[in-house]
Amino acid sequence: MRGIMGVMDDRVTETPGSPERIDLGEGVSIRLLLPEHAPVVFETVDRNRERLRRWLPWVDDSRGPADTRAFIEETIATQGRECAYGIYVDDAFVGAIGLHTDPERRSAMIGYWLDEEHEGRGLVTNAARALTEVAFRDLSMHRVWLSADPENRRSCAVAERLGFRREGVHREDQPVHGRFRDSVVYAVLEDEWPSDGR
Repeated sequence: MRGIMGVMDDRVTETPGSPERIDLGEGVSIRLLLPEHAPVVFETVDRNRERLRRWLPWVDDSRGPADTRAFIEETIATQGRECAYGIYVDDAFVGAIGLHTDPERRSAMIGYWLDEEHEGRGLVTNAARALTEVAFRDLSMHRVWLSADPENRRSCAVAERLGFRREGVHREDQPVHGRFRDSVVYAVLEDEWPSDGR
């Protein structure tokens, strides 16, 4: 598989690692985000701003396509330690999912958000399943984890459907809009993950 791992001379360079695209079936895919995707990503964040900001502190810092472009460029500059993917349905961008790796600890964190109109279709669950498989199979991770606000039942349900174990609650560890919120942590280890990705 090929992955986008760095930027040289304003060109994207490809080296082994995370795949550029994963087809999930029925017209759904995840694709590595590039700087030119910033306008549509920002537009989708902006359309969902009030709903997303309850859970995601970075939403208020995303004030225009330039902020989104900077995030994508920063992600690419990590040379594969972080990968930001768009979730697409029939070539339309509907959300994002990221894989943030710590190679020294062989640990990877998944984060995601979705356009409200596309919730309830299993898109995030299938995308997270695919990236968990990539983390174990292609990136030699030992542990994949995610965290969510305990009140965000949709986000918690993704982890539960995938068989991630609830490891505990970090009390008031996330400052979100002037108050601290809890985070529940879910994780799965490489020997707990079925080789077929379920």
